[in-house]
Amino acid sequence: MSDQHRTRSSLPLSRNCSVRALGRVEAFTAGPGRHRSSAATQAPDAPRHRRHTQLSVVVMPLLTHEEASTRWGIHALHLASPSPRRLPTDLRSHQQQHASTGGVMMNVLLTGGSGDLGTVVARKLAMRGDKPVKLDPRSPEGDLPHIEGSVLDRTILDNLLPDIQCVVHISAWHGIHEFRKEKDAFDFWHLNATGTFTLLESCARSGVSKVVFLSSSAVTEWPGMYAHSKLIGESLMEAYRARHDMHIITLRPRAFIPPWNRSVYPSFKEWARWHWKGAVHIDDVAQAVVRSIDALKVTRGEHHPLTVDGLCEYSQDELSSWDALGPGTTFRERFGDASYSLAFRYEIDPTRKPVILGSDEAERVIGYKPTYGFQRLIEDMERNAHSI
Repeated sequence: MSDQHRTRSSLPLSRNCSVRALGRVEAFTAGPGRHRSSAATQAPDAPRHRRHTQLSVVVMPLLTHEEASTRWGIHALHLASPSPRRLPTDLRSHQQQHASTGGVMMNVLLTGGSGDLGTVVARKLAMRGDKPVKLDPRSPEGDLPHIEGSVLDRTILDNLLPDIQCVVHISAWHGIHEFRKEKDAFDFWHLNATGTFTLLESCARSGVSKVVFLSSSAVTEWPGMYAHSKLIGESLMEAYRARHDMHIITLRPRAFIPPWNRSVYPSFKEWARWHWKGAVHIDDVAQAVVRSIDALKVTRGEHHPLTVDGLCEYSQDELSSWDALGPGTTFRERFGDASYSLAFRYEIDPTRKPVILGSDEAERVIGYKPTYGFQRLIEDMERNAHSI
């Protein structure tokens, strides 16, 4: 994206500062900060009294106040000091105005909001009238409000949380980072454990009681670093639920790498082969997140984590008697000979019995209804068959 569609600011943040975003960055007051941000924002050899906390705001694209009002129903996103706590003024006033007309909306913070899931969830929330705010060190795609920062930065959290009604905690290093040896145990502990604790403690102090936590079905792979860190996150969620009466729903989705993420699977064929082995579509995970947000409006949450699996078209009888009449018979009876041949074109073994985790509790508690299963995967494979 060209520079004319992006504005970026990285300035020292003092106790008395304000950021006016959605097209402009204004009214910074520079000064030393109380809390340190990531090491990348500080000179390691700088005198202690000269170090600053950095706050970067990326807003895309540049909009006039009238355009922003038309698009989001708000004029600006304000970051104010934690005392007095006024963040974000216009989000709060918009919520009051919306409620007065009988509507129900929420200001929802998405940690890791620039990632795949955060992008999909933010779009769904914005389309229905909620106000998603992304918190992520990475620059986002799209034009929704975004704060460039980390869940490890207490100053940003203290400024951001007071006018947030619900937090969706996505930010984490994932199993792929462990598999590729891109992150070590220090990295996983720092972000996945310390970051989760910092966020929850900041929520408790700011009065934010609603949290949706993205754990993973990979917790069964303990004592792996990723699995271990997610189990720690689940334990923290339960502790803060009990200690502070917070309303929390923990989701355990299967892996949900989207087909468009070419940094993981360079081709659709590779993605399809991976997904066939057992995964959940990112749209279904986003649906579970949105349904969890809605559930937290009327419930305290759920003590037990909720597994989020994809759609399974097979009956229990088909699974229990898999290929009893010969290799491939169960699949062919369900999906037909053409789909059977298509699977082999993708180098997929359709005789392999699928591993189904199920989503019964998620369906009961939050009304989750998976939509993407083998039939839709086969349809996508047919559409992309020219590329193999």
